[in-house]
Amino acid sequence: MPSSFHPPAIAAAAPAAEPDRETQPAADSRICWIEVKQYPYEPDLQVELLHLQAEADALLLQLQAASQKRLIKAAAEV
Repeated sequence: MPSSFHPPAIAAAAPAAEPDRETQPAADSRICWIEVKQYPYEPDLQVELLHLQAEADALLLQLQAASQKRLIKAAAEV
């Protein structure tokens, strides 16, 4: 399930090998934020819940990818 938690983007420090190179912060939409939550469940149920949430997130990503491919294919046929 996508989280609504989006902390501000932080610019990464430039690598020591390239001191003149400036870096830009990544867009919030490109960063996967992990939100720490406290659950009122037993640890084994927490593990199961987190696994189910991860599985739901993975399925949602697959659905979004399939939808994107379909849109690209439809646009190419026009």
